[in-house]
Amino acid sequence: MVHEAQGLDAYFLPPKIALPSLEISGGLRVAGAADMPLVREWIEDFYKETLHTKPPDTFSREDELTARQTDTDARIPEHPLLFVWGDGASVAMGMLAPSEKSSRINLIYVAPEFRGRGYGRAVVAALSQKARESGRVPILYASRGNTAAIRLYKSLGFTRLKNGGKNEDNPA
Repeated sequence: MVHEAQGLDAYFLPPKIALPSLEISGGLRVAGAADMPLVREWIEDFYKETLHTKPPDTFSREDELTARQTDTDARIPEHPLLFVWGDGASVAMGMLAPSEKSSRINLIYVAPEFRGRGYGRAVVAALSQKARESGRVPILYASRGNTAAIRLYKSLGFTRLKNGGKNEDNPA
């Protein structure tokens, strides 16, 4: 698997695992055009911190990010959307990219000054709930060295995929 070669492991949230109710202020919303300068900055920081590289060109230009967000043609349910968690100000983000049976959660990022307050957990839980509401299994990838992210995902019930993705609890 290409992700394994990059030092990434896949995780999924088994259907039998209930998501916790979280006591955290703010809420998740689709990122809009006004969010794109901050989202672009966060994407660059995400790639630097987690993958030690620059983001792909598709994430480098605000106009392209805005176009991706607004091109949500109902005939394309697989269209990935960026979300922002706001609590007065935008404090965190994540992306949900649906496919036929699963929705990939990606680009989880919390602004440094807001880390350790539960926002990352809230974003992952809210995006997982959105995936489930659409009948898809939430999946995500984590760098093997990103122990904080792996702890967070496991605390929500995510399980590492084994055997090339053939876990018995994974219908995706």
